[in-house]
Amino acid sequence: MYGIIGNGETCAFVSIFGSVDWLCVPRFDSPTVFARALDSERGGTLMLSYEMGGAGLPFQAGQQRYLEDTCVLETATAVGDDTVRTIDFMPFGRRRLWRIFGVSGPERFRLHVDLEPRPDYNRAKPEIALTEEGGITVIGPGQALYLSSPEPFAARKKRFTFDAEPPMAIPLLLTYGETPEACRREAEDADFAREYRRQVEGWRRYAAKAHPVFELGPRLHYYYMRSLLVLKLLIYDRTGAILAAPTTSFPEIVGGSANWDYRFCWVRDGAYSAEALALAGMREDARKLLDFLLGLAAPDGKPYPYPLVNVDGNLQGTDEVLIETLAGFGNSRPVRVGN
Repeated sequence: MYGIIGNGETCAFVSIFGSVDWLCVPRFDSPTVFARALDSERGGTLMLSYEMGGAGLPFQAGQQRYLEDTCVLETATAVGDDTVRTIDFMPFGRRRLWRIFGVSGPERFRLHVDLEPRPDYNRAKPEIALTEEGGITVIGPGQALYLSSPEPFAARKKRFTFDAEPPMAIPLLLTYGETPEACRREAEDADFAREYRRQVEGWRRYAAKAHPVFELGPRLHYYYMRSLLVLKLLIYDRTGAILAAPTTSFPEIVGGSANWDYRFCWVRDGAYSAEALALAGMREDARKLLDFLLGLAAPDGKPYPYPLVNVDGNLQGTDEVLIETLAGFGNSRPVRVGN
């Protein structure tokens, strides 16, 4: 149902319909701005649709894959007799999410990008405005987004429209931060082609460091490598902490109440992850994670008084709060923040 992309600070979920249905900003454990994964009506999303022959139509379910040995995601969807291939990635060290729409086929059509933000787990009403440059800004409590593109487009509040004439590539940039000014600065000098090449090359250099713990056939080797790359996406780059998961409230059983917030680092699971990364040859990440865990240990008494901490190594944000403004995945309540 979803592919994951990330940059060591936060991550996003991209659906097989091409929508961005999960994004917390500015980091993993911040509130959501898109959470349609937890509430299809009120969660918020960055959604795609198209217009052909005067009719507006949603994207159909597409096929997803990662470029080999990377976390650069491709979603391919049929649009009439055309194909739209969406490349999604988030450059490490930058607060950017690139969406590159590659359009091929015989038809011309209009591509719509609809912005439906729901800041702070849908507890705050966003301020949405068009900028003089033609972009769209979104402001919530301590959260901001800026949507822009170097390609010509028609913008209105909450929607970008591109006239797609195959073959062509249409880049769309979403920047995030605490303020709209920071988001607009982040969008300056952005170059999707250069950053795409850097991401593909960077991920493949990282993957090339890995060595299997034991001999694997091609199919198991693929899943082994994908697992290592997902572990990398779960590491908070600033401190080395690793998350149990980048989401909250995805249920153990749909319709049940075992819906926990896993956007924290568990001492036990972090130790297992460090061992797995070391055995796989990812020694730099393993050492960084071990340094984080050992830095938490108390010199006297019980070395770890708590089983989990946030990505900064303290208990801020661990107090549980129930979120009434989201319905939960498959109506699985409650939606929880904190653990």
